[in-house]
Amino acid sequence: MAQRILFIIIAFILNACNQEQPHEDPAQSQIEEYTKELKDCDKNPDNNAYVRGLFVAPDDVVLGDPKSKIVLVEYFSPTCPHCVHYHQKIFPEIRTKYIDTNKIAYVIREFIANKQDLDATLLARCNGNTDIYIKFLDVILNQQNNRAFSKNYREILTNIGSLGGVTPENFSQCLNDQSKIKILMENTKLAASLPNFVGTPSFFINSKHFTERYTFEELSKALDKELNIDG
Repeated sequence: MAQRILFIIIAFILNACNQEQPHEDPAQSQIEEYTKELKDCDKNPDNNAYVRGLFVAPDDVVLGDPKSKIVLVEYFSPTCPHCVHYHQKIFPEIRTKYIDTNKIAYVIREFIANKQDLDATLLARCNGNTDIYIKFLDVILNQQNNRAFSKNYREILTNIGSLGGVTPENFSQCLNDQSKIKILMENTKLAASLPNFVGTPSFFINSKHFTERYTFEELSKALDKELNIDG
């Protein structure tokens, strides 16, 4: 499964590279290193020790109560159309019922499938503030059709950043923030290594893969079960 996802990632990366002017890109080397690690994991399955887990980590974007016993981890990609649908139509209901009431810890993790995902995520994480992250996330997803695979995607992201208080200089620094890039690569590697991970959006409730349809009704049913709430 990880090998299949790896091929998809490599294809996206190559497509993105063809749209860029030749230049030295530190982020690209990070992606290449990450894909090599995935190949090595497939060759040596006994060595696939997870560095990270499906619980709250200090560097996670967490909504709700970070100390809650109920942890829902969402994996999404900024270039994923289904993620746009989820965040526009379903997430607001989840937020109202479970997050704003501090019933759960809601962890948002990015699955990096291409350079566009990486750059958009680094912009959203640039400030380090969760509320600002969510605002950037909303804009990035809402403008996906105009931005996702445009050859000018980085210019578009720079403009989005400027409107949200991230100067071009700040954005450039964030694009080269190796500590943030390492976190994103580790989160992505974890997801790609999971046996039933097929893409985004994907959800894990208390480390268990949620395999039902990601409707509000089905997610709510699963969360209520963990919370011991009768339907």
